[in-house]
Amino acid sequence: MDRYLVHIKFKFNHHQEYSGYDRLTMYSKVQKVFNLDDYDYSIKWLWNVKGIRRFNLVLVERGKKQFFKDLYAHMEKHPGIYHFLYPENTLAFFDQPIPKGVTIVSSFHQPQQYWTDLRTEKGGLKMLENFSKTEVSIGLSKHQLTVIEKEVPGSRRYFVPHGVDVHYFKPGEHRRESRSVLIVGSWLRDFEAARKVADEMNIVDPSVHFTVVTSASNAVYFENAQNVTFRSNISNEDLVDLYQRSTLLFLPLKGAVANNAMLEAAACGLPIISTFHHEILDYFNQEDLLFFDKASHEDPEFIAEKILEALNNSEELAKRSINLRKNAELLSWEKIAERLDEIYSLEMKMKH
Repeated sequence: MDRYLVHIKFKFNHHQEYSGYDRLTMYSKVQKVFNLDDYDYSIKWLWNVKGIRRFNLVLVERGKKQFFKDLYAHMEKHPGIYHFLYPENTLAFFDQPIPKGVTIVSSFHQPQQYWTDLRTEKGGLKMLENFSKTEVSIGLSKHQLTVIEKEVPGSRRYFVPHGVDVHYFKPGEHRRESRSVLIVGSWLRDFEAARKVADEMNIVDPSVHFTVVTSASNAVYFENAQNVTFRSNISNEDLVDLYQRSTLLFLPLKGAVANNAMLEAAACGLPIISTFHHEILDYFNQEDLLFFDKASHEDPEFIAEKILEALNNSEELAKRSINLRKNAELLSWEKIAERLDEIYSLEMKMKH
């Protein structure tokens, strides 16, 4: 029997065109794509109008209901493999039963604390019930598999890492700036810690400059910082240029599973200093990244010193740059799609 594969996806606002797990669809042999973004019936300018912008919430909910209605109708008519690329934002709210002949695959993105919180959050138990419809669970880190085993019992579990577009994110031909530290992203970032490190660095070495690329709402953390350039809503080209020109990526992280900024930086050969989380070792060798532990995460003097040590060792940074690019090539979307294709095929054989 021929395989019928459907991807269910959407794109986060803070992800660039070439970023995010939805890129998987570009490299997979899918017969149909359901994109939640296509069901966004909101009127963009209304979000900026006080008093009536709440009307958009009604339109958003209407779009979601139509999305799930159309998805369910398609499942009934076309049984096969339905892969929820972001189940925490889609399958979690899919209340319909699963039709006969449909296999649900879910790629889970969130760290363990997310699952713990669902037990007490409003609507969390219903979300867990919907997750239980998953027959095949994809963990984006090996450490996720234990919590998935507990929270999505009965599903078959695989570790398949997040991918990166190594054709778009690649080393540049120009020289890197000498003392430029880049901070990218929003989710699970500790911006309070980042600001403290920037302020400390401004005291010990004002020649070091930080560029922060994140959502506009995070600008408040960096107000009046003398050594920080804050940017949001930048172009794809500008993001790659920053990865290629900066000296170091600095990621103070509250948690981790897979990290787009880390993968993209590695693909561009940009050395990385980050809070240590075990999940990161599912993607990189420990010697290729610079880490500080969670206790040091609260010590801006220690982190500033560690950043300075890295910036003052250009030979070591050059070595890490080469190794990170090689590592990223092993995580290309082509290779990730091949691994998932093997899982799809295995599941089809098990069904028939």
